[in-house]
Amino acid sequence: MRYVAPTSPARVVVADDDAAFRSLLATKLRRAGYEVTEMHDGRELLDALLTTPPGFFRAVISDHRMPGLFGLECLAFAGSRAPFVIVSGSTDEALSASASELGAVAVIPKSTALDALVSVLAEVVPRASPVGSVLKRASTSVQAVERIEARSDPLAVAAPRHV
Repeated sequence: MRYVAPTSPARVVVADDDAAFRSLLATKLRRAGYEVTEMHDGRELLDALLTTPPGFFRAVISDHRMPGLFGLECLAFAGSRAPFVIVSGSTDEALSASASELGAVAVIPKSTALDALVSVLAEVVPRASPVGSVLKRASTSVQAVERIEARSDPLAVAAPRHV
């Protein structure tokens, strides 16, 4: 029997206090095949990041200036649980340097985020879920073991000679 590993969309989180912009980003990402969770402020984002296992979200897209906590603060507190992309209405060298120092993979101006985000995520987020990848590797390993066992099974080799 052959097992086909399931694949699922990569789960990403979009956090932005601007509901209209957040919705636009989420819609664009869903159309690109991502499973999107939307959050409205930094505290909600940090809570989600700290109460889910590392890797639960395959990427984090966060506005820089949000109520509660800024995107960089969430990145600083949550560590490297997932690739982190900062979007901001005002980007400058200081923001880019701080984000890079904390481990963000990109800082994208909101004016270009709709076009740039899918490309950035395609570079840093594998499309299959981690569970799907593990199951696929396990399925491949099982198939390899079955082929080896079939070649080395003395009954399988000897049976045709006795017939």
